[in-house]
Amino acid sequence: MAAGSLSGDEQAVSEMASVITLVAIAFVIVFAIGANVLFFEADTDGPDTTISFQYFEELSALQVSHDGGEGIRAGDLLIQGPQREVTWAEIDRGMDDSSMVESGDAIRLGDAGAYGETVGENDRIVVLYANVSAETTVLAQWNGTRG
Repeated sequence: MAAGSLSGDEQAVSEMASVITLVAIAFVIVFAIGANVLFFEADTDGPDTTISFQYFEELSALQVSHDGGEGIRAGDLLIQGPQREVTWAEIDRGMDDSSMVESGDAIRLGDAGAYGETVGENDRIVVLYANVSAETTVLAQWNGTRG
């Protein structure tokens, strides 16, 4: 055997080290992607808030309440029904667009006031967060008394 040449055993160790290195790199990449998917939440555009609804059949009206979570500017909350779309500020005359809607605040949709239409038991009402710096996000939806 000439000096400087490698035997078959020495080459196999070198190839095995390369395979182990490649497998380790692949494992690290898969682990990093998996950890990102499992442990990091997606950044949503809308605020984290809870909206609830209560229907009053005898009045053909719907109460929309902020039940907790982040406060939202009244001008950024859109109430969308079958015939109308208004902001929370337009319905609540005590607020302007920059007023904050906080937990415990409520408005009533009905034929009186800015909404101007009765709410039927089969109507669909959607509460949207619409801010110029974010996309419009659905915060809550009422699908009538049928669910």
